Amino acid sequence: MMLADWHLSKPEYQHFYHPEYKTKIMDAIAKRWKCDGIVLHYNRGCEGLSTGIAENRLGLLERGNKVMTYEGNMVDEREFDEQATINRIDIFLESLGLKKPTS
Repeated sequence: MMLADWHLSKPEYQHFYHPEYKTKIMDAIAKRWKCDGIVLHYNRGCEGLSTGIAENRLGLLERGNKVMTYEGNMVDEREFDEQATINRIDIFLESLGLKKPTS
């Protein structure tokens, strides 16, 4: 019983059971580190880490965080659109008040 309780109380496992746990952890980290924005990866190659990620995004937005998502697949790099992702990051950073340096 103690071993099961120990495993179930570990933060890195809790997000597999309900997305709210992971949202709370990510929100706490963002606030502690004074983050201006959060980038979430919709990883089609790892169902475990991507479980509940859409709910995480909504929960983080509801808590006042600025959130950007991008899609990819750590198993198959062909499913990653690098230029589209760079464009999304540029737009997100501009929305946070950051500008690209000019050469």
